Amino acid sequence: MTTVSVFEFRNHLAEYLRMVEQGEEISITRFDRPVGTITSRKTPKDYEKFFGVFAGRNRPTGEEYVNKIRRNKQEMKYAKKLRQGEI
Repeated sequence: MTTVSVFEFRNHLAEYLRMVEQGEEISITRFDRPVGTITSRKTPKDYEKFFGVFAGRNRPTGEEYVNKIRRNKQEMKYAKKLRQGEI
C-alpha cells in the first residue's frame, strides 16, 4: 500500500489513478492521519452488470446503444422500421 498526503495526491492525481488501475492500494493522509483509501474494485463483470447493454459477447453498435439508452419505445419502433426499409 502506498501512503501519500492530500497535497501530493492532488498534485499527481493522474499518476496515482494509474497506479490504482493497476491494482495498487493508496492511502491518503492529512497531517499524517489517514483520511481515506483508494482501491480498484471494479472488474469487467461488475462493469457489464452495471451497464446491462454491454453484457454478453455481442457489443452494441453506436446506434444500438443510443436506441437502448436515449430513445423511447415509439422512437425505437420508428428507427426499426426505417432500418428495415418499411418507411
